[in-house]
Amino acid sequence: TDRNVYVTLGDKTTSELSQNEKYYASSIIRVDQNGKAPSDNYGMKGSGRLPEVWARGLRNGFRSTWDYQTNKFYIFEVGGNDQSTAQEDIHIGKAGANYGWPLCEGHCDNPLFPRCNCKNYDDPIYTYIHRDSDAPTGYNAAIIGGFVYRGTQFPSSYQGVLFWGEFSRQFIKYMVFQSDGSNTITSVNDFIPDAGNVISIKQSPD
Repeated sequence: TDRNVYVTLGDKTTSELSQNEKYYASSIIRVDQNGKAPSDNYGMKGSGRLPEVWARGLRNGFRSTWDYQTNKFYIFEVGGNDQSTAQEDIHIGKAGANYGWPLCEGHCDNPLFPRCNCKNYDDPIYTYIHRDSDAPTGYNAAIIGGFVYRGTQFPSSYQGVLFWGEFSRQFIKYMVFQSDGSNTITSVNDFIPDAGNVISIKQSPD
């Protein structure tokens, strides 16, 4: 809604770069229509930072989407490769946020990541583990966003729900939020349990 361009970047398979202010890796880039950094970017507010950086600390924000009605930016972060600790996260985009990778996966109080301090890193609104009975092989996951439904074809109960999918587990689900406009999730529901290897989900013009 601010007419800027937002780009989510991964860690270039080098997690050590993610918390280093000298690199774009793992960050969310925000530029205006001329490719310039807006003056209120996180990166513009301190020496040694990259001006285009709006937020940072993503392992791989593989898909992201805006819900323009609520002005919320949903980021779907694919977790790490250590199947014993890896988790898939859904974040709300926030200016200046640090999502914690590689110090964090899952909620900020996750005991598997003792250096993930809740005072320093932004908590996901939803997370799930790789090693799980829901996984076809008992492990692995790759979350794929997604959009907030704002159409007219589906019943009214779908209005404002967040659709997202899974490449590895091959499903599409949707989550319902509390009606007060908060990020509180009231339910997560199956939509298509056997959707195949989902790589992208969008709402069509109709």
